[in-house]
Amino acid sequence: MTPLLRQWRALRRMALCSCALLAALLHSTGTSAACPPLPLALHAVAPGVWVKPAQPNAPSGWTEPTLVWADAHTAWVLDPGPHRCAGLALRRWLQQHLPGRTQHLINTHAHPENVLANSAWPAGTPIHALAGTREQMNKRCPTCLAHLRQTLGQRWMQGSTIVLPNHTLQPGQWLTLAGQRWQVRAHTHAHTESSLSLWQPEQRTWVAAGLLAWGGLPDLGRSRVQPWLTALNEIQATRPHALWGGPSSASGLAQLARTQGYLQALDGDITQAMAQGKSVLEHLGQPPAPALVPWVRELPMKQRHELNVMHEWRLREEEDWGVE
Repeated sequence: MTPLLRQWRALRRMALCSCALLAALLHSTGTSAACPPLPLALHAVAPGVWVKPAQPNAPSGWTEPTLVWADAHTAWVLDPGPHRCAGLALRRWLQQHLPGRTQHLINTHAHPENVLANSAWPAGTPIHALAGTREQMNKRCPTCLAHLRQTLGQRWMQGSTIVLPNHTLQPGQWLTLAGQRWQVRAHTHAHTESSLSLWQPEQRTWVAAGLLAWGGLPDLGRSRVQPWLTALNEIQATRPHALWGGPSSASGLAQLARTQGYLQALDGDITQAMAQGKSVLEHLGQPPAPALVPWVRELPMKQRHELNVMHEWRLREEEDWGVE
């Protein structure tokens, strides 16, 4: 072999190695370089616990709260966000602040704003949810993913895929999070067909997740008034000291009262109107009841309220008619 040929082959091997290294680096970072800037501010609410508060109307679509618990060995992330970009931002935060921990995810309910960031974690990462939540994710997530791609755009949604939970939580089960025992509470038709909250009895602290309408007005599209009120009344009956998910514990407690107030007013309004023999269109054509006026001053809230009325009204009529 001539010296010139040996030199050419050596240069070729170097080039191939460089290409392989570049490919490995690109694979390791996924598509994070293409993600829009996403500042991430988590604040500590207790030893070993951090919250990214709810942020209604966030341009990134990350509107719902995310929580992190960590001890010396394990980090738990509850509702990691709406897309892979959010999950990658969380993983960078975890690496910076809590390196070396085994990571687990919890999905509280099957809304895309809470669960599509699952795809940022390596395959096989433990993802915990109620069986009903996994079933709803399997059923609805393809449509939800397409919707978020349309509303948020490809820059935010690039690389996001559907990753279903692989560990089933049981109602009443106890989890050890940051050294404290939290009980899994299951709720059906409260915000969604299957939702969970977490209860820490010693500190009288709740994580209510989607049971609180952080965006302002509850959305009844996948729930019912009475089951949702029952879930909130259970929380209130414990006289909670803290309710995490907002900028402060006080904001969480205020949001509990606000969500309850709307659902109680809606329940009473529909019950009275149906007892008077009105149709839903007749009822919506009249001025709102005084208790509902604060909720319908702005057009988007008024439109959602009308959808809530029609949804609940239809289900009550079907019950009266014996329709299953």
